[in-house]
This record gives sequence, structure tokens and C-alpha cells, in this order.
Amino acid sequence: MKTFNIGEARDNLSQIVDMVLAGEKVVIGKRNHPLVKLIPLIEEQPIKKRVGGQLRGQIHIADDFDDLSEDILEAFEGKHP
Repeated sequence: MKTFNIGEARDNLSQIVDMVLAGEKVVIGKRNHPLVKLIPLIEEQPIKKRVGGQLRGQIHIADDFDDLSEDILEAFEGKHP
């Protein structure tokens, strides 16, 4: 793990970013006290695009799924204690 003070990091930012992207662990500190660790935001493997409809025909939703019973509706309206 390579440690840089803030001034060194500011002067060598491009090289430090290259180091982190190459897999090296880098810490930035102040007065030789570690403050932050740099990590790459680029994923090693690209995120796969999600495709819908994988369970089509395997799930059933009742026709009255969105209907509220009277007691639940009254509870939301504050009519039940």
C-alpha cells in the first residue's frame, strides 16, 4: 500500500489515479496520518443490462390485488382505534 500526503497527492494526482486503476492500494494522509483510501469506481466486469419478463407465465396476480378491505381502509382513515 502506497501512502501520499495531501501535497504529494495534489502534485501527482494523474499518476496516483493510474496506480489505483492498475490495482494498487493508495492512501492519502495529512501529516503522515492516514485519512482516506482511494478505490476505483470502474467495475472490473461491466454491469449486465437487466432484462425483464424472466418469470412471465409463472406468477399469478389476483384481479382484486389492489382492492382494500373495509377494515384496512377504515384504519388508514383513522376510524379504527
